[in-house]
Amino acid sequence: MHKNKYKLAINDSEMKSLYLLLTIIIFSFNAHSQCTPSIPSTANVVNTTQLVNGGFTPQWVCTGDTLNSNGGIFSVYLEAGSVMNTGGGSDSIYVKAGATLRMNGGIHTIIFEPLSILNIIGGIATYDTCQAIVYNYTNAPLGGCVVTSIPKETLPNLSFSIAPNPFTDQTSIFFADTQNKTTIVITDILGKEIRTIIFSGNQLDISKNEMTAGIYFVKAIDENNNVINKKVVLQ
Repeated sequence: MHKNKYKLAINDSEMKSLYLLLTIIIFSFNAHSQCTPSIPSTANVVNTTQLVNGGFTPQWVCTGDTLNSNGGIFSVYLEAGSVMNTGGGSDSIYVKAGATLRMNGGIHTIIFEPLSILNIIGGIATYDTCQAIVYNYTNAPLGGCVVTSIPKETLPNLSFSIAPNPFTDQTSIFFADTQNKTTIVITDILGKEIRTIIFSGNQLDISKNEMTAGIYFVKAIDENNNVINKKVVLQ
C-alpha cells in the first residue's frame, strides 16, 4: 500500500509576507510595555533632512529635523519638534509630544504621547498610547540629538490628537488636559453637523454609528471659547 505524500511549497513572495506578518504580531505583543524604550547605540542620528528607504537600522530623529522613508523595517524615535514622512515599510514609530508623523503608506505600529501630531492618510497603522514616552539615552550614540521637551505650562489647555486616523469602527480624541464641558462638534465635508457632544475628561471615544465612509471635521470649543479644528477620515 502506498501512502500519499504532501509537500508544502512556499514561494519567496509568500515567505516575505509571512515574515512581515510575524514581525508585526511579535511587536504587537510587546508594544504595550514600550513606553520607556532605549535609544540603541546603532541608531542613525537624523539631524538634517534625510531619506532612508531600506534596511533595519534604528532612526533617532532630532528636534527640528525630518526623516523621509518609503521602505525598511526599523524602529524610529521621534524627539519633540521632529517630523517623519513615510509611505512604506514596516516600522515601530515612537512619537513624543510635539513631534509630527505623516503616514501615506506602509504597515506601522505607532506608540504616541497625547500631544503628538498624527496625520494618517494611508497604509495600515496600529496604535499604543503612552501618557509619557521616556527614552533611555544610556546607550545612545555620542554626539546625537540635543534633547528638548515641551514645558507643561506652554501647552494650550485645548490641545488634542485623534487616533486611529483613519478609522473603521471607532476612534478616540486624546486631550492634553482634563476638559470641563467642552463642546465637540463633528461635521461632514459639506459642513453638515453630524454630532454634538458636551464632554468632560481626557479621552473621548467616537463610534462610527450612522457615519458613512468619508472625511469629517472635529471642532472642540472650551469654556473660554478657544477653538481647535482637526480632520478625521472614516474608511
